Amino acid sequence: MRYDRADRDHALNKKAFKAALEAAEQDIQEEEDWARIKAEEKERKEAEELRKKVYGSKFGALYKESADYKITEPAPFKFDARDKNKPKTIRERKVEEMLLEKEQKELEVINVHFRANSVPRHVGMNLFEQIMEAQEDRRRQVKMDSIAITKAREAPFSFYFRDQDKQKNDEYPLNDEFRVRFKANPVPE
Repeated sequence: MRYDRADRDHALNKKAFKAALEAAEQDIQEEEDWARIKAEEKERKEAEELRKKVYGSKFGALYKESADYKITEPAPFKFDARDKNKPKTIRERKVEEMLLEKEQKELEVINVHFRANSVPRHVGMNLFEQIMEAQEDRRRQVKMDSIAITKAREAPFSFYFRDQDKQKNDEYPLNDEFRVRFKANPVPE
């Protein structure tokens, strides 16, 4: 029985030892990874400083030194620098001004906030009906004025009174006595 207990304790100690060993290996691996990351960062910083030194210079051919090789970096020609310092032509200035004006107009259009006006009062009124009534009143008035003007200008013709007398005479027909009767001749043989 004692022996079993000792074996069991030994087995437990073995498991604990293995777990401690694995944890120690994992810590060592993490420290190595951390050291490698720091070294890579240091190399990257050194390369960046070297790049700043190499590309920061303005004159002459520059050499980028490395452990294995040398690279010649070409410097810009003088006429390129001269063209950069050359003043802008009138046309270029005008084009830039036109582009700026166009951009400003676009910004003005974009920044305008729409605000609707209230509906005018006359929209709710029946203006069409009022216009039609006014036209009808005017038409009636013009007709009445035209009749009045026509009656004012009216002058009878010379036979007007004669026709009126004739009508009065026709109102009282003549007696049959005074009428001449038509008498036909006998039919010839």
